Amino acid sequence: MDTTLGRDLQIAVTAAKKAGEFLFQTRSTDVKVNSSIDKDIKLQADVASERLIVDMLSELSPYSILSEESGHVKNASDADGYTWIVDPLDGSLNYLRNIDLNGVSIGLWKNNSPVLGVVF
Repeated sequence: MDTTLGRDLQIAVTAAKKAGEFLFQTRSTDVKVNSSIDKDIKLQADVASERLIVDMLSELSPYSILSEESGHVKNASDADGYTWIVDPLDGSLNYLRNIDLNGVSIGLWKNNSPVLGVVF
């Protein structure tokens, strides 16, 4: 694995763990629903988890960031075609119901092709 890709993988693992630990710690508290349409639910935990991930990726990586909750949160002109794709709380409905089938997903794509992915 090239050293840049290894560094990118470590950044994604660290960000996913940090957000996952936050979600684990806050899941037993009163979960706030921001919006709900059928089974598409947006939780405050989604937003908070996204902020943790985006802050870390922005600080440690020059790449663009696309997140499920906010869309493009960072467009980088020097990204060489790389884009982080983030789902800060995959399984929001399960999270709301305190079902342990949820997680954090972070992928890195280059020119519309997957390069690496982390699920925590």
